[in-house]
Amino acid sequence: MTSATSPFPEHGKPRSRWIWGWACYLLLSGGVLGLMLVSRLNGYFEGLFLGQSDMLLSMAISLMLLACLLLLAMLGIFALYRIIRGRDHWLKLGILALPVVGMAIGRYLPLPTFNDGVRETLRTKTSGADFVGLAKATVATPPRWLADDETPAFSANKEAWIKAAAPFDRLSVEPHPKVSLKGKNLLLEWGGPFSRRWGLAISSVPGAKPGIPSHATYSEEIHPEVWLFNSYL
Repeated sequence: MTSATSPFPEHGKPRSRWIWGWACYLLLSGGVLGLMLVSRLNGYFEGLFLGQSDMLLSMAISLMLLACLLLLAMLGIFALYRIIRGRDHWLKLGILALPVVGMAIGRYLPLPTFNDGVRETLRTKTSGADFVGLAKATVATPPRWLADDETPAFSANKEAWIKAAAPFDRLSVEPHPKVSLKGKNLLLEWGGPFSRRWGLAISSVPGAKPGIPSHATYSEEIHPEVWLFNSYL
């Protein structure tokens, strides 16, 4: 006779199939994959708007993804326990692997990225000559606020400069970038420790590639004189 404390069902009794648990696991797996894809597409739209984003939407996506991952992990651990104890068939290990496989596939789907969005907007609405003119004027006559970045008037002066300077006068750029000069190059950088860090390197010499900052981990051409770079430091 089977012991009353045995984890295995008595002979002749049907084993619990834990149908609801596996159904929840599959639903959560689909939810995780869907949220990952939505997050990637959200990055593309952020790029289209040059880094502007709906913080509430981004936070909601991140929190939902985190919650789904936690619930999925809990269900996965319990499902693995059931398989080890013989309450579910070992072939169901394949179901446990579905989220990992799905996330790996989703990661490499050819969806547009943040950089694609930035490139699309800048190539559509600006030209290399626009940026060269801005860089040349800034290098020739640096704004006074560049040397006064510790004063209370710094942010207001920089904001006024960004709004008036072509081609930014016809682009909505918020938050405003960090601005600096490196030789004959104008550098604009966005982001911080808890947000996406990216920027534009602009040459003041027509046709010349600008110097890319040493902390950049990736860069690509927007116009010959304007390069987009990403930094993850």
